[in-house]
Amino acid sequence: MIVTPRASVLVKMTKDLGLRVSVSTGFRAPQVFDEDLHITQVGGKGLLIVNSPDLMEERALSLFAGLDFGRQWGDRLVQLSVEGFRTRVSDQFVMREIGALDNSRVLERFNGSGAAVTGASLNLGLMTGSGFDFSSGWALQRSRLDEPEPDFGSREFFRTPDFCGFVRLGRPVRGIADFDVSLDYTGPMSVPHYSGYIPKDRLEKTEGFWVTNVLARRGLPFMGEECALIVGMFNVFNAYQKDLDKGVDRDSGYIYGPGRPRTFYAALDIGF
Repeated sequence: MIVTPRASVLVKMTKDLGLRVSVSTGFRAPQVFDEDLHITQVGGKGLLIVNSPDLMEERALSLFAGLDFGRQWGDRLVQLSVEGFRTRVSDQFVMREIGALDNSRVLERFNGSGAAVTGASLNLGLMTGSGFDFSSGWALQRSRLDEPEPDFGSREFFRTPDFCGFVRLGRPVRGIADFDVSLDYTGPMSVPHYSGYIPKDRLEKTEGFWVTNVLARRGLPFMGEECALIVGMFNVFNAYQKDLDKGVDRDSGYIYGPGRPRTFYAALDIGF
């Protein structure tokens, strides 16, 4: 039996300002499968994972504090939040290679020393009666292992940027359509890159990238019901990973970029 207590407090400091504080614990059991291993297996490498006889669950202790401000002036609404957080992980799951079989590698899952994630975030929202809608959120964090991982000697969390955020703007244009533009930013991060297509294993430091998405929605009458035609484009400037491996010896797990390249789409939304 695993007990994971948690507590949270909300204090209304003024009519428009609130303080939130929480302390929580959590755990993670050994999972049968995760997406990183799934990608690698699809690439043709067999993996057999065994748990160490002494394996314990991961444990986490999280602390959070945030200030929330919200005020309405007539038909205008402003919302602002500032948050700080820290999570301490103990007995973190770590993989190590312990052998090989025909066409497969044998990995053992065991408990490492631990890790910590500390950071802060800022979120802003603005809405007006004319339909103008603006929102933005940014997070700055530091994610580090207590001890270096075995493959590259790094203490960084892989595929975890220290800085990320978004900006979104919505604006109706009377008689034409409702338009929505969003920009998502992912900062630099460390990504493992294993040999095959490249001669030796190495830890890559990626560049930060922006992904821009646009959408237009126009209402249409249809049999007396509310309907809408939606057209849009994901990743307008095609900020796609440029250094994907190629060929049968590629590292199929070396993926860090946006989920899709430049993509057009259209939809018809019919309500009854």
